[in-house]
Amino acid sequence: QMLEKDPNNPYAILAKAKIMEIKYTGNVLGSKDSIRKLTAAALAKNPKLADAYTINASLDLSDGKYKDAQAAIGKALEIDSEHKEAWYLRGRSFQRSKKFLEAEHAYLKSLTLYKDDARKSKVYHDLGNTYAEMGPDYLDKAKDAMKSMADLDPKSPWALVNHAIFLNKHAGDYK
Repeated sequence: QMLEKDPNNPYAILAKAKIMEIKYTGNVLGSKDSIRKLTAAALAKNPKLADAYTINASLDLSDGKYKDAQAAIGKALEIDSEHKEAWYLRGRSFQRSKKFLEAEHAYLKSLTLYKDDARKSKVYHDLGNTYAEMGPDYLDKAKDAMKSMADLDPKSPWALVNHAIFLNKHAGDYK
């Protein structure tokens, strides 16, 4: 409705792009190209929209374009150095690029910025997986991160199942 009332409002354009990105499943709501067109339109009206860059970074990550994702994340952080989603996406990008210490730093930074326990739980999940990928010397850190994930969102089936999968796969802990 906001976009219908004011089609030139960059925030309305960006809101539509964010909704499409969140609900993106195949071509149900539109292609990645249509989401990128919306973020480009929003940025053309206001180049200081950090969220537009994080939407693009998220799309780049899903396409395996880690350098492009890092560039978009960098632009978001130039605009807002405390942008929690940008820090989280930076962690994911570094993790996927096997730059684990950089990923750890970015995830830990995002944890200081997020206030929502469910969101922090997701960050701990990715941080735990990063530690697990770093090898046996980091297994205790991985266990602690995964426990934090489950403790922050104890009623979440997603958190509980992922904690159990982690313990089964990496810790041999069947309790």
